[in-house]
Amino acid sequence: MTRRLAAAAAALGLLLAACGSDDDSAGSTTSTPTTTAGEASSVAPPDTEAGTTTEAPTTSAQAATTTTAPAADFDAVAIDLEMVTTLAEPIAMAVRDGDDALYVAERAGRVVRLETEGAGVGDPQLVLDISGEVDTSVERGLLGLAFSPTGEHLFVHWSDAEGATRLTEFRAPGFAADDSDEGTAVEVDLNSRREIFRLDQPFPNHNGGDITFGPDGYLYLALGDGGAGGDPLGAGQDLVNPLGSIVRIDPSVEQEQAHGTYGIPEGNIGGTELYISGVRNPWRISFDRDTDELWVADVGQDQWEEINRLPAGEIGGTNLGWNLQEGRHDFAGGIPDNYVAPVAEYDHDQGVSVTGGYVYRGSAIPDLRGAYVFGDYAEARLWAIPPFTGDTGEIRELGVSVREFGLVSFGQDRDGELYVLHSDGPVYRIVAG
Repeated sequence: MTRRLAAAAAALGLLLAACGSDDDSAGSTTSTPTTTAGEASSVAPPDTEAGTTTEAPTTSAQAATTTTAPAADFDAVAIDLEMVTTLAEPIAMAVRDGDDALYVAERAGRVVRLETEGAGVGDPQLVLDISGEVDTSVERGLLGLAFSPTGEHLFVHWSDAEGATRLTEFRAPGFAADDSDEGTAVEVDLNSRREIFRLDQPFPNHNGGDITFGPDGYLYLALGDGGAGGDPLGAGQDLVNPLGSIVRIDPSVEQEQAHGTYGIPEGNIGGTELYISGVRNPWRISFDRDTDELWVADVGQDQWEEINRLPAGEIGGTNLGWNLQEGRHDFAGGIPDNYVAPVAEYDHDQGVSVTGGYVYRGSAIPDLRGAYVFGDYAEARLWAIPPFTGDTGEIRELGVSVREFGLVSFGQDRDGELYVLHSDGPVYRIVAG
């Protein structure tokens, strides 16, 4: 890890590792001076575009990527950031079927509900508090949340006192009217708790953290390779160990498995929980709500951060290459079976820890529609991959940034509008500039 990133991340209390250990020597980041523009800072694009991709051989699975309809005019995109609230280390966001509110996980172990009110949001309403059980050291904490497709259950991914990854289900809260007849979130009933999945973590970094339900109705859990540096466990290419993979399970089935109580859907790798292999530390995954493509942002080791796009119907069994490949470049060396190369990458002169986002499907910024919006934890600038055909995409600056160090996550509301979460507390909405 670069010492500059390590020092800043330690000060923030969160390490989303750009590399595996303090002894690793990744390229240093380049700080960009910013100027205040409302609640966010606007930055001029650097002299060279961040993360211009290089061509690399690809597989037939990648070549079959579904074509996304081009935006009206991506070159005309202009955005700004509107701060809507401040929370305590917000780290993940979810929405619930039939509910316009935003649900945000705070890393220390709370989930709060934000009622949407025009351009802003209401005061945070407590939904769940398991902070007494959550370990927040290094890269641990409450890392992800998701609602079941029906909205009946809330799932949280968190680190327990022993550092293990936990996936827990609660019956989702109902709503009651207070004295002013305004809707008030009711906290989840802790008695409804059901433990779904538990996995020991050998190191305190590379925990992954995202959870989401796919178009197939199953729950996807992104897990890192277990930590340290260079994948010492060989987890990325171990097709039995859930570490170094994206797991797919059916939490509605109460069937005893190696790591908990859940069903294993058909089509998983070798009848295991694994659905995608070869990841290092996938920091945010998302499905395109229009095309069902899966986007995976995987944090790099020494030099390369990568973005992967997997077409609908060809996701299961793919191998994203770690630790044989880092980005499109040899790490340990070699090409695994079912390998799919990233659609874009950037080196550590541009940033050192990718933060994945979403394909924009809202209506407020028409020229952004169809672009994949993401950023980098350290540099905190917003980038996008414009709609493209073929096997590779170009990374483009969007011209805005949040405060340096701490662009930790993105969120998407029911209308497809996007939000940016910063580890210092601000939650921003992306709006037309």
